Amino acid sequence: MTAALHNKQVLFQRAMGGSPDVFETIGEVNTFDGPGMSAPPIDVTSFDSTWKEKLVGVPDAGQITIGFNWIPSNGPQTRLREDFGNGTLRTYNLVPTAGDPIRFSAYVTAISPSGAVDTKMAGSATFEITGEPSGI
Repeated sequence: MTAALHNKQVLFQRAMGGSPDVFETIGEVNTFDGPGMSAPPIDVTSFDSTWKEKLVGVPDAGQITIGFNWIPSNGPQTRLREDFGNGTLRTYNLVPTAGDPIRFSAYVTAISPSGAVDTKMAGSATFEITGEPSGI
C-alpha cells in the first residue's frame, strides 16, 4: 500500500500578525508549486584535481507559486495584493491533507489575474521565501 499523499483539501494560509500568529486561509486555492529549494555548486577544482571538485553554497528555499479562482472581493486575496504593494514580509503555511504544515516567511513578488473565453477568471501569486522553511 502506498504512503503517497493526495491533494484533497490542501490549505494555503497567511499570518494575520499578532502574538501568537493567527492564520487565515486564502480562498479557493487550487494549485501550488514549491518550495523550489536549491543550493549553488561552488567549483573548487585546482590543478591538483583529477576530477571536478565542488562544495555546496548557501541553501535557498526558492519560491512557492499558488493558483486560485480570482475573487476580487475575497478578503485574504485582497490582503495578498496589499502585501505585494507594501512589500510586506509575512509568515505563510502550506497545510497538506496529512502531515505537518510547511511554514515559511516570504514576500509576495508577483500576483496577477488571467482568463480566456469560456474559462474561469484565475489568479496566481508567487512568494519569494526568505530563511529556512519548517516542516519539510
